[in-house]
Amino acid sequence: MSIKILKKELDKLSEQGETLVSIEALQNYLDNLDRQENHHKDLVVADFNAKNQSVVEKYKEDRAEWRELFKAVISNGQATIRLLATINGGAALALLAFIGKVWNADFPSSFMGQNITFSLLFLCIGVGISALTQGFAYLGQHFFTYDNDKVGSVFQKPTGLLGISSLVAFFVGIGFACRGFGLLP
Repeated sequence: MSIKILKKELDKLSEQGETLVSIEALQNYLDNLDRQENHHKDLVVADFNAKNQSVVEKYKEDRAEWRELFKAVISNGQATIRLLATINGGAALALLAFIGKVWNADFPSSFMGQNITFSLLFLCIGVGISALTQGFAYLGQHFFTYDNDKVGSVFQKPTGLLGISSLVAFFVGIGFACRGFGLLP
């Protein structure tokens, strides 16, 4: 870069009719040019460092935001899993309390007894599936936490499907209970 500048300056002198250049003046000019170039390099390095620091800070901000969003997703997922276990378990307990009040020798073979039994079975399956969902969610979170995103992603879909299955088991159980009580044909 400094050679181009030097040639440009020499061309200017030549255009002005100069045929001789003082060696001392040329050395002073080169020293001044060298100082300017070093100053320019310092500015370039400072500019690079500032831009690099800005990129690093933006990356840190993005990672912190991602971490907070990830925590929110985990928190909501855990609350959903607890809710699934609670609704299935609560409904199963309510049916057990009902069975305790109406139990007699004919109850298991009656239409109501068979439907209530199936209802109880599906509600208990829903509780079991919600526990399995919690396990899969934990494993997925564990792998994501330790930067093994590929394995963590493997656990995401089954976790969602298990959660949906637990909810389906709840509705099937409620359907059997409603059928047993004569609310559905």
